[in-house]
Parts: sequence; structure tokens; C-alpha cells
Amino acid sequence: MLFVTLEDITGSLEIIVFPKLLQKDSSPWQEDKFIFTTGRLSDKDDLPKILAESVSEIDQNNPAAAIKKNVNLNQANLRRTLDITILINHKNFDASLHTKLKDIFNAQPGKNRVYLTVTQNDRKRTIATNYYIIWNNSIKSKLEELTGQNSIISAPAPY
Repeated sequence: MLFVTLEDITGSLEIIVFPKLLQKDSSPWQEDKFIFTTGRLSDKDDLPKILAESVSEIDQNNPAAAIKKNVNLNQANLRRTLDITILINHKNFDASLHTKLKDIFNAQPGKNRVYLTVTQNDRKRTIATNYYIIWNNSIKSKLEELTGQNSIISAPAPY
């Protein structure tokens, strides 16, 4: 595993590179390289980090080539991501439900963050999970089968 500090004129950000990606090509991760990386944002420990999923080196003489090569500008990527919140009563939230939800999340990776809001008495606690899923009516139906009708809230994620 590699921990990289990415810096530009506005500040710095840590990138976590897992061994699988590092084994593909370690050359872009050398000091003073210009890179184009994609990944998922992690705010664990209240410090934003990028969990790297891909990387390529940017030719300083032709940076536009890296953008053309790496950015797929189709409609799905242009659509704003959603925050998916699942409302669950604590009495129903057992190991079986937890496992079934994780199975759905793992089978449908995407760009929309999943939150769980657990209600106990009059108190609600919202948990930001590390799951990002695709979102469509089929997945919504599967989740509502487990958690109840009208238990899913989808809203545009803040920028």
C-alpha cells in the first residue's frame, strides 16, 4: 500500500493506493510526476482522502490528451450523484438485514453514496456508509422489499 500526498497551488490531499493498482504500474507514483487519477472520496477520520482506482501520467506538453484519454463524457457521468438514505427502525436492524443490504450494495457498485438512518424511540442516527451504488427503480424495489415501502430517500448529493 502506498500513501501519496498530491499537491497543487491550492493545497494538498492524501491518496491511498492499494497494492493491486500499484502492481499494474508504479511509475506514475514517483515524486514530481504529473498524474491523472480517479477514485472514491473517503472522509474517514474527518480527513478527506482519495482511494485511488486508476492512474495515468500526464504529458506536461499535452495535458489535454490525458483528459481525453481518461474522461468518459457520457450522460451517466454527467448526471449528478445522489445520496441514498435508507430509513430503518432499530428493532428491524439485525444481522440478517445487515447482510442482505451489504449483498445488494456489493453487487451494485456505482457513484451514489448510501446512508443508513436508524430510528430508536424518537432519536435518529444517520450513518454514512462506505458503499456507493448504482441507482435505479429495480434496486429501489429490492431495498424496499427488505426495509419497507417508502423507506428510501434519494436526493442530489451536495457539490
